[in-house]
Amino acid sequence: MTRPSWPADAKFEFGDSVQCVESYPYRFPGTIAGWYRQHKGKLGYSVSRDGDPGNVENFSERRLERR
Repeated sequence: MTRPSWPADAKFEFGDSVQCVESYPYRFPGTIAGWYRQHKGKLGYSVSRDGDPGNVENFSERRLERR
């Protein structure tokens, strides 16, 4: 199986340090570990939480900001 390339329209790259925007209930500081496309074509990211290896959560692009 071939791995898909990183999307050309991505706001973040693999390994970028991010956190949730202030309006989200918690900050979830972490590192971009992957990406996904929602059924309507919107981009989202898997974020590996800092200090808690293996704890990965998915967020839509609009919920994240660079640290």
